[in-house]
Amino acid sequence: MTIFQPVELWNAVESAVAQIGVTEFVTRNSQKRLREKWCAARFGMAYDRNIGPCQVEIEDVDRGEPYDFHLLALEQRLLFQIAEVLAPGRHRHDEYRQLEMAEIEARNRSDTGDASRAASEVRDAIKRKALRYAADERKSMHLLLYLNLGADTVSWAGLSLAVEEDAKAFASVWALTHELVSCLYGGNTWHGKVGWKPIEAMSSKGNP
Repeated sequence: MTIFQPVELWNAVESAVAQIGVTEFVTRNSQKRLREKWCAARFGMAYDRNIGPCQVEIEDVDRGEPYDFHLLALEQRLLFQIAEVLAPGRHRHDEYRQLEMAEIEARNRSDTGDASRAASEVRDAIKRKALRYAADERKSMHLLLYLNLGADTVSWAGLSLAVEEDAKAFASVWALTHELVSCLYGGNTWHGKVGWKPIEAMSSKGNP
């Protein structure tokens, strides 16, 4: 396991993507681990910016352990699993548009029809992940959902409320898009929820 500052991991991911090309990064099953590093890096940067200092601990290869990375924060070593949530017919490489802060704040307050569709997909992803692990394993497992389902139009309030009960199967549940992060269920670690927060502006060689 290697421990990174979030920006260090992000720079390593960008370098790797530059070498293999965006198409291979996005579409090849062989690059799944690199995509997980992409998610971990962006989550770490968002956490560091909006919530508190952290480090990311991650291996170069997936060894079949019940975690994809560890977040070192709050003087704890927190076990995280990553799950991608795709809308029917949507592909991993569909891009999210840039959002102004006013749009983010409006989305935190408003509810839209898209929230119902997104909530259904997210809820199903949480349930599928929960079925893979016993209840005692899930007690210490934090779930990071990469939303690739047009989440730039989804109300955080509606989504958070809709998945609240299913999210309680895990220690916490977080949602990540290409530009935003939120805590849908904080459990006992964060004691609450956090609406959509921006990831620090940065250049990107591609997104999963």
